Amino acid sequence: MFLPINTQRTYLNVNDCLDGLKGQKLHDISLQITQARNEILKQMQQSTNRKRVLGEEMSQNIDEYLEAKHSISKRFQKQVFNLIDSKRIEQEYEQPKIECVETNEVKNDFKQLHELIKSSFNK
Repeated sequence: MFLPINTQRTYLNVNDCLDGLKGQKLHDISLQITQARNEILKQMQQSTNRKRVLGEEMSQNIDEYLEAKHSISKRFQKQVFNLIDSKRIEQEYEQPKIECVETNEVKNDFKQLHELIKSSFNK
């Protein structure tokens, strides 16, 4: 199809404009993709930083928990030992004491022993 020269120039100008718009559009899209990529990377870095901070906090909390558990365990152990000691002391005081009861037989035995010792010195 044959177009007049003015029309051909206009057609070429329109095509150039469309090509320019396509190029600009591609540039805009590329820029948007780059910005979105940068934003995603930034969010990933922030997420990684938050995870690291949370990990450090969890580690610190675990350390504090273990220290508290150890302290409680030591106090409990001390209380148990004190309880055992107090029970042992109570049992020692509750045990019946063996009392010496002097009977006539024992008295006689001591008298005989005393006389025997006395007589051996007198000889």
